Amino acid sequence: MAVLNVKNTPVSAEARAYHKDDSSVYVLPNDSPEHARLEMQARLMEGLMYGDVIHAPLEPAKVTRCLDIGCGTGYVTNAMARKYPDAEVIGLDLSPVPNIRQWEQNVKFFEGNVLTQMPSGWKAADGQSTLPHNDSLFDLCWSRLLFMGMTDWPGFFKKSFELLKPGGWAECHEMDAVWYDSNDQEWLTEEQWNKRLVKAMEALGFERYAGSNAARIMKEAGFIDIETVQYRMYFGGGRERTPFLKKAGEFWAKDAKEVVPLSIKRVLSMTGSSEEKINALVEDFERSLVLDVGNYSIVHVTYGRKPE
Repeated sequence: MAVLNVKNTPVSAEARAYHKDDSSVYVLPNDSPEHARLEMQARLMEGLMYGDVIHAPLEPAKVTRCLDIGCGTGYVTNAMARKYPDAEVIGLDLSPVPNIRQWEQNVKFFEGNVLTQMPSGWKAADGQSTLPHNDSLFDLCWSRLLFMGMTDWPGFFKKSFELLKPGGWAECHEMDAVWYDSNDQEWLTEEQWNKRLVKAMEALGFERYAGSNAARIMKEAGFIDIETVQYRMYFGGGRERTPFLKKAGEFWAKDAKEVVPLSIKRVLSMTGSSEEKINALVEDFERSLVLDVGNYSIVHVTYGRKPE
């Protein structure tokens, strides 16, 4: 897998670049603007989680190999490598990982699809690294925000279960395709753009409640000792009292204004809607979006253990 430099990946305003794996319907881009967005998202998520995004209770001295599934820019992969310095830390993604930081020596990147390929089929960034076998490899399988590309959550957790050593942990950070208002009620669900987007996502196989259903699906896959932690992400920083939360709220607001229209365009075009209808739905979204009124989304962190 080639390693790219973010600054050397130009993108026009009219077109975005996407992964080329036909076995995945992941709808978000893989270009320089997306790398920049993912970097800021990762930093703010880390702050939201008090500086440590890994919740599973592993003993660092006993960890020998970890997997960051859908590693994006490798931010968490590198953090994982620092937390477990004696472990081999693998970052796996559908696309090449941008070369935007100094990598820890125990990090290796592979390009591949965790659902459709065995680890022996993953392509190493250095062109030579390999994994010793195809199952019972990892002490930790970690993932974040795959809900815009995952259409088989039971299969995903079953595969994670197979990849883990006995006693290993799987941890996922996922959201539902649902926003909430200041009264903790579902927000904007009756808007036309939302109804059409959800219907199109379901037609493609996406799970609307990926975050809140994760614990149940993990249990069905065989995991035990399952725990869930929830974090709220508010849209807008006007009500926040600390500089960090203000910055985070401003980012989530900006993120919503950019990512939702992009998702509407990609998902609706994949399900056959006309450009005219898609543009009308984007306008409907922009009209309905009101920020800094206590509205938020929830990140569900769910982790569980493979029995010994």
